[in-house]
Amino acid sequence: RADGTAASPTQVLSGEIVWQFLSRGYHDGSAFHTNNGMAFRAYAAENYTSTAQGTHVDIRTTPIGSTTVATRFFVEDTGNIGIGTVTPAASAKLDISTTTGALLVPRMTTAQRDALTAVVGMIIYNTTTNLFNGYQGAVPAWLAL
Repeated sequence: RADGTAASPTQVLSGEIVWQFLSRGYHDGSAFHTNNGMAFRAYAAENYTSTAQGTHVDIRTTPIGSTTVATRFFVEDTGNIGIGTVTPAASAKLDISTTTGALLVPRMTTAQRDALTAVVGMIIYNTTTNLFNGYQGAVPAWLAL
């Protein structure tokens, strides 16, 4: 992508779409809908230069019974991810914003948990004990939370 013309291209500016994939459906009004039903876009997060080309990405969908797309998943140029928000908290790598759902962690038995190559900081829900477990690496490595 470049701004300007093919004969005289200019730099991409902050906020402009660098790349996109869109979908539109044909509806019962004998036409394609004018809005996008889904969009996957990459935006310039800054004015492009030879040494600075920051981008962010979003994925948008349309709810059932609607024609309005909404951002569902957003990745900032920092790598922070927002689900349900386009402004994830700066101190959170993953920011889930919702009032209608919850975070669902992996659920498994003790035997399945013990078969993992565990890493300090893992959290699972243990279906054998019906408790959350966290891996700390020390003895005992897995603790009930």
